[in-house]
Amino acid sequence: MATPSTSAQSFVTKEKLEKLLDQNNKSLNFSKFDLKLPYLAKVVVNPYPKDYTSLKFKQVNGKTGNAWEHVMKLVKTLGVVGLEDDLKLKEFFKSFTEKAYMWYVNLTLSSVDYWNQMCRMVGEKFFST
Repeated sequence: MATPSTSAQSFVTKEKLEKLLDQNNKSLNFSKFDLKLPYLAKVVVNPYPKDYTSLKFKQVNGKTGNAWEHVMKLVKTLGVVGLEDDLKLKEFFKSFTEKAYMWYVNLTLSSVDYWNQMCRMVGEKFFST
């Protein structure tokens, strides 16, 4: 069994660390990672208000609960903050987990034009009557 030595310490140089990180990044193959957002580019570039802090939302998993109730509570929360619809789209995904989150990340690129459309899509997908 090896015991720690108090007289010898091992250090990694900056160059060795950079080489190691570079090798690890290549093995992760980030080129296959495709970040696609379901909303339009105008939503992406729309900045948050100055000093905005992201809110904590009750999360929906897409298996249980009521989608309309979830959307209405979210609308009320975001409305209190005074966010415009484009920014609501940017915040909405934070309330998804499990099945609902997987549905969201697999939406077609730029398939959501408006906040109301996203609300309707969630209701139709998870809790249609």
